[in-house]
Amino acid sequence: MLLAPECLEVSNALSIVNDNFIFKIDEFLNLNNLQKLSTNRTLILSLLQEFKFIKVSEDEKTAQLFFTDSEKIINLINVPNKIGKEALMNVLKINESMIQRLYKQSLYWTIVCDNKQIFNKLDETMRNIKFEDNNPLRFEITLIEEIKKTLSKKISHQNYLKEADSLKGSGANLGNTGDRKDSRGWKGSIGANNEALSWRKKSDFSANSKDE
Repeated sequence: MLLAPECLEVSNALSIVNDNFIFKIDEFLNLNNLQKLSTNRTLILSLLQEFKFIKVSEDEKTAQLFFTDSEKIINLINVPNKIGKEALMNVLKINESMIQRLYKQSLYWTIVCDNKQIFNKLDETMRNIKFEDNNPLRFEITLIEEIKKTLSKKISHQNYLKEADSLKGSGANLGNTGDRKDSRGWKGSIGANNEALSWRKKSDFSANSKDE
């Protein structure tokens, strides 16, 4: 789930996504996390086209992420490890056709729901679930629009850093030695111009002094 909107904030795939949430397929294929899974371009493309939140361009060079503002992200925090996907759906009284996606990432289970009625029923069910140790199910709910705002800020920040690095690189290539020119075209460090600057200050003071 490298590109799932709810996972993108902590995914290294965020580094290849631009302000419009578009990314280059080749850059995606070069991500280390993806190459550990597969290097088969045809297979990866077919998988990308199965996701409802991704649209691959006709030339298959780029793809774009889409956000459905009405979606809600539910993170289940303390589901016992022995409970698998099928068992969890039974406990939650749902099936895969009722939701957008359900998967486990690290220790947490994530559910994406886009149906208000189903969400309300699911919310009521979750509030009444208790496990064998009598601990209630703990969960967090996030709106997809909130995630989108956070991602936009992070992408803008990373673009700023890239531009800053680019400008630094340009300065190095131009042989920037840190010397400065003043308004008269004199070149040198600030320290080297102290004498000239002090002369100008004295001159200006004399011309404008009330004593004269």
